[in-house]
Amino acid sequence: MTRVKYIGLIIVSILLIVLLIPNSSASLISINKKYTMGNYEYSIGFYKDFPAIEIATKNGDIIKFIYFIKGIGETFNIMDLELSTEKSIVNSTNLINSIVHWKSGDADCKDCVYNKVDSAISMIWRSLSDEERASTYLSFQDVDWNVEGPEELYDEDGNLAAVKFIFLPTAVDNSAFNFIIGRLKIEFTIFILDSKIKVFDSYYLVSSGDVKLNLYIDGWKWDVAQRILKEVNDIYTNLDLSLGLTLFTEALGPAESPSPSLEMRYSIVTDGYTAHIDIMSEEEIPLEKDRLSYMKIENINEIGKTIYIRFIESAYRINHLISEQPVIVRVFNQLYKSEIYISFPYFENSTLIYDPIISFYPPSPVISVDESPARTASYNELSVKKQVALIELESEEFYIPAISTDILLGILLAITLVIVGIAIGKKGIDI
Repeated sequence: MTRVKYIGLIIVSILLIVLLIPNSSASLISINKKYTMGNYEYSIGFYKDFPAIEIATKNGDIIKFIYFIKGIGETFNIMDLELSTEKSIVNSTNLINSIVHWKSGDADCKDCVYNKVDSAISMIWRSLSDEERASTYLSFQDVDWNVEGPEELYDEDGNLAAVKFIFLPTAVDNSAFNFIIGRLKIEFTIFILDSKIKVFDSYYLVSSGDVKLNLYIDGWKWDVAQRILKEVNDIYTNLDLSLGLTLFTEALGPAESPSPSLEMRYSIVTDGYTAHIDIMSEEEIPLEKDRLSYMKIENINEIGKTIYIRFIESAYRINHLISEQPVIVRVFNQLYKSEIYISFPYFENSTLIYDPIISFYPPSPVISVDESPARTASYNELSVKKQVALIELESEEFYIPAISTDILLGILLAITLVIVGIAIGKKGIDI
């Protein structure tokens, strides 16, 4: 006979250890809204306070993929000088280093050139206020967002073709970016039907379950960056320095549970030709009209888990008329995640719209169509090819932490067992 007074507490300890094991069904983002369609579940919310979407399969082989938007910043480019995206953000160090690089080939003394550039740029930089210096990059962690949706989109036959969720900024920590309130919008559009999207004189096919990121910027305040670059160009008159805007995004997965312990293989596919991307290197995705280019992300540890991201070669620039704006996409890959930079050239005070597409399936080729005789801001036309399964909709209006139902039940069970354990401990059990 052995008298066990604390058997209940032992059971509780074992249960708590089990609860600490990662749960593949739990969402990895703080969920604001959810949408369920057939085998897919979409969580719209925040990953580390960044606007994000998590795409997951519910049945069979679990696949999760997270795409989040980190921020937006003014960047510069020097003609014939390839800069990494991180080093092209407008600040004094980047300007100094890039100009030294540009000048060093013709210089007799690199240190002399550096000192000259350092003195000139530092003088310009010192003339700026702290607020002005911080006004060239906006981290979306420093923005308060309101998430709206789902908003339903119908095709010309009245069929529900897609739904979208909208992130709208309501407050910004840095007052220099107050102008973005009412002028910036991020949308995630989830396609219910296989559809085609008209982009200028071409159609892009999307499949049921695909997600399209829509970025809308209704004008941008370039004052500080323009001032810096004007003064730099006044000093270096033969320096072909141009200004632009870059959207910083990041992708995690696909995996049963995305984590740093996983390893991904990244490739760029252009017209059927696949080129693998080296880890810890930044590569540009070739984007040309009427060519099929996309990024392929494969999970090496979990075979069969693959995601495709398609980047359209042009953004919309709307200023009375709608015109095409060239886009540059660069990717910087680590073992388990990919940083994706989407860059747009200077677009003055016009409206800019851009929308990459995320899919579980390889993208289809571009379909050319006759150019529309009249273009309007209603550029997005959905045309149904076939209807798929009906959808189920969940919409949670309040912020809900990312804790799954089974974990909550486990916590309740643990509390119950604690009470039972205490009772057992007091009474005792003879074995």
